[in-house]
Amino acid sequence: MSSIAPNPAPRVAFQPNWWARAGWVLLAIYVVWATISLDVSWARFVDGLGNAQKFFGRMFPPNVEADKIELVVKGLAESVQIAIIATFVGIALSLPIGLLAARNLMPVWVVWSWSVGTARTTSTAAAANAEASGRRRTRSVIAP
Repeated sequence: MSSIAPNPAPRVAFQPNWWARAGWVLLAIYVVWATISLDVSWARFVDGLGNAQKFFGRMFPPNVEADKIELVVKGLAESVQIAIIATFVGIALSLPIGLLAARNLMPVWVVWSWSVGTARTTSTAAAANAEASGRRRTRSVIAP
């Protein structure tokens, strides 16, 4: 005796993702709230278009005199040098921190002491920097 299994329900190619939809709704609510709190109006938008026209008017046509081109090339070279140095410094700082924070390479006490110590130092340094520069003091999440 052969029994034929009934056809299963057809699979939907793109199943609805309710978490993503909720995220999009929350994002839309946030955008509306931010727009209202920033006091965005058509008058400010039109004023901004005037400022944009001035900005692009000064940018085009570019000034291509010899001394200006040399200044631009020097600035471009300096920017590339800064980017390369910052990349190497970031790598040099992140490798030891990443290795010390790896749970499969270090004992638990090292992971916790380095992770918590680094987080406390970073938040304290950021708060000190903000206070020294006259900005509003930020509260540390980790250290009181």
